[in-house]
Formats: sequence, structure tokens, C-alpha cells
Amino acid sequence: MALVKWRPFWTEMEALRREMDRLWERFFGESPIEEVGAEWVPPLDVAETKDQVIVSVELPGIDPNNVEVTLSN
Repeated sequence: MALVKWRPFWTEMEALRREMDRLWERFFGESPIEEVGAEWVPPLDVAETKDQVIVSVELPGIDPNNVEVTLSN
């Protein structure tokens, strides 16, 4: 028999988290960021060579045709 760490409120917290996720999705739809017009900046890697600046970003679930890149300075 395996030992399991006792977490008295774990079940209740998991249920609460799932319910909050459902509430969030019902209120904002699939993409709450688009609905409220907030700016979102994903984590990214930037590398510079002699001739280029290379930016790598992971955007799971986002169509590359819907990505806009803006540079300043």
C-alpha cells in the first residue's frame, strides 16, 4: 500500500478551482484577454547576432496569422 500525504482540504480546493474555471469561462468566453481588451505579454527569448535579432515565443493555441509584433526604440 502506498503512503499518501494527508491533505484535508485538497478535495474541496480542487472542486473550488474547477468551479472558478467554469465561472471564468462562462463570464469571459474562450479568451478573456480578448474580451476585456487587456494587453498580454508572453515570456520570450531574445538573441542577437551580428545581422539579426531573433525572438522566440511560445504561443500555444494561437494561429501565427493572428500574431502582431510591434517594435519600438
